[in-house]
Amino acid sequence: MKKIFILVLAAFFAVSCLDDSDEITLPSNEITNSLASGTVYGSDFTIGGGKVQATDFFDVPSFRFWMTEEALGCETLGFSGFPIVVTSPNTVGVHTVNTYATFTDAEADSFISFSSDITVEIISITDDLVVGKVRAIDSFTNNAIEGRFELPLCE
Repeated sequence: MKKIFILVLAAFFAVSCLDDSDEITLPSNEITNSLASGTVYGSDFTIGGGKVQATDFFDVPSFRFWMTEEALGCETLGFSGFPIVVTSPNTVGVHTVNTYATFTDAEADSFISFSSDITVEIISITDDLVVGKVRAIDSFTNNAIEGRFELPLCE
């Protein structure tokens, strides 16, 4: 019994000696308010343009966000020139279900698509603009983007 008391007392003193610097801090679920940036196939990426198109994706009314570093917008046709494409439901709110991302490596003519570790927060929608935030991380290929975007809503 005396040994148990000594062990309990030692554990109490060990725990009570911790200070604030020893606390474990978990990462925030909140997406940064900085301009969307990250890494695409080993290269730094900061959003400079893009577009949003309304679509039905797996029978879910959705937005497809085409993101690029260049000042491309609605006038740009097709998939080329947009290294990141994110899809989410087309309503204001935070979406973690029915979200998809594709990172494209134009130099190697390859891409990765995934549907986990993606959060899209749509802040506002007007007739011609969608404002939101995105966090999409593919840990297998080290591709990631996080931050705020404002993209034109195209027909």
